[in-house]
Amino acid sequence: KYRTPAQDSAAVFAGLGEAQMDFNATVPGGDLAPAYSLALWNLVIRPPRATYHTWQLGPSEFTLNGVRAVRRDFKLQAKTGGSLVCSHYFPRRDLEHEHARKCPVVVYLHGNSSNRLEAMSILGALLAQGISLCCFDSAGCGQSDGEYVSLGWHERDDLATVLEHLRRSPSCGPIGLWGRSMGAVTVLLHADRDQSLGAICLDSPFLSLRQLIEDLAGSSHIMCPLPYWLVVVAFAVIRMRVKTLAGFDVDDVAPLEHAKRSFVPAIFMHGQEDTFISPE
Repeated sequence: KYRTPAQDSAAVFAGLGEAQMDFNATVPGGDLAPAYSLALWNLVIRPPRATYHTWQLGPSEFTLNGVRAVRRDFKLQAKTGGSLVCSHYFPRRDLEHEHARKCPVVVYLHGNSSNRLEAMSILGALLAQGISLCCFDSAGCGQSDGEYVSLGWHERDDLATVLEHLRRSPSCGPIGLWGRSMGAVTVLLHADRDQSLGAICLDSPFLSLRQLIEDLAGSSHIMCPLPYWLVVVAFAVIRMRVKTLAGFDVDDVAPLEHAKRSFVPAIFMHGQEDTFISPE
């Protein structure tokens, strides 16, 4: 069952003695439900921004499941303008001997209407294996700058910027990518142009943005589901509106076509009860 990013953070850090942290605080926009009442193109490119407090990322130094670790925050310049906020979690032993050996890295990419707190769900497992975790808020999400999301199209350039930064570090070992929903699509749109990736994990990507919009238009995710003949008409309007506001063509976001050109080892998974992106 999917948890909100705040719940992921709470599950990881609640036992670390940070008594002043209210991990049960409500995160505005953490639930997708309010987005269903918006226009369909807003559901796609401007879902509710899931906000959070920086302290929810956890302490700068902590011990998790017996592993000493640290968190380093940094900012990068997005190719579309504005800042991307990022966090890198390291096993402490790798920092103390950072020039002795390279540390493998997993870069986590969050879903639509989410943020980097989502990565907390896998933090403990990675640190226990001596793997560092890098996560960031995509443009238009969380604490990063930007007005709109593009369901992977511009986000793949955000990802390339983060990877370029990581690879400049002498302690950066093999890199794997783990994406959920929009993040999984971002990974697929990038992987065919970066065959040096070690592996990718893809949680609930869609086949194409056109199909996703058509499915949503006829589903209960909007207030007035449309019959198919009206969906076709509505899509033309949505495509034009998205191109004007967010600067990309909906028909270009076709991760299945990019997957066919990638040779990076990949594992696909999908929630059987996912009602936003159907597993079928």
